[in-house]
Amino acid sequence: MLLQMIIICHRPFSFFLMMLILGACLIGSRAVASEGGSDNQTTESKLVIIPPADFYPYYLADPRRARTSIGLVRMIDNGIEETGDTRFNHSLGRRFGLLRFGDEQSYSAWQLDLEVGYFTNFDIEDKTDNIGWDGIYGLLLSRRLSPDFFVRFGTLHDSAHLGDEYIEETGRERIRYTREELVAGFAWLPSPRSKLYTELGWAWHPRDEMDPLRWQFGAEYYGAENDLYLGLPWYVATDLGLFEERDWEPAVTLQVGLIYATGNATERYRFVLEAYDGRSVMGEFSFEDESYVSIGVHYDY
Repeated sequence: MLLQMIIICHRPFSFFLMMLILGACLIGSRAVASEGGSDNQTTESKLVIIPPADFYPYYLADPRRARTSIGLVRMIDNGIEETGDTRFNHSLGRRFGLLRFGDEQSYSAWQLDLEVGYFTNFDIEDKTDNIGWDGIYGLLLSRRLSPDFFVRFGTLHDSAHLGDEYIEETGRERIRYTREELVAGFAWLPSPRSKLYTELGWAWHPRDEMDPLRWQFGAEYYGAENDLYLGLPWYVATDLGLFEERDWEPAVTLQVGLIYATGNATERYRFVLEAYDGRSVMGEFSFEDESYVSIGVHYDY
């Protein structure tokens, strides 16, 4: 199903951009020598295929990004007609490192990532089954400017769909919501336990009733005293999404949860209580409002 969504969401512009970035990566991967101070020091720019870790931090509370999770949802304000107030949501996806090139010691290294996945909602109460789903993918080029500052640039794609059961039950037709945008993001770690970020998106071919700009902010705080999240530490995270097409009305997500890390903390389970208020998360209902509370499990890997 994930492969099918990638094929459906594919656009020539993103493919061209990927080829352009890959070409730049290969050209920039040659070794370089530098001389510093009174001692001769040789630093080599390295090219790493499938790097083992990320440069750019995840947005934990962003409900519209690739993530792997399951959750039980109770709607407080349901803007989607002819659906019940109890849902089951499911997300599958992640960010994959493709290439890393440059000198990490001098913070001149870049990493190219592929972000791919989908998220969907199922109606438990009224048996309309799958309400809809969004397929998402992106190519993102990130750099760590210092131990605490990160930037990234790239393209993100969101293609929204309605579930067959929901169409049969309601007769609703798709508005064909598709958003393909160029993005620029910035993240800052003011302390080992906290994170702040902002991101600007510009949809380069908006459809009817869509406007190009999107702005996003977020903050996170971790109760862990070390990088490996030993024990079962708590965390709190919030995300604020603003869309020009919704007159900049805020869509707010708040998460409170516990983290259980395995191994060297590259794999983590998060037990999450989430509250949301604003524009519907699914693109096909993006001009409707909704509020909900959910409880679920997220898997970061």
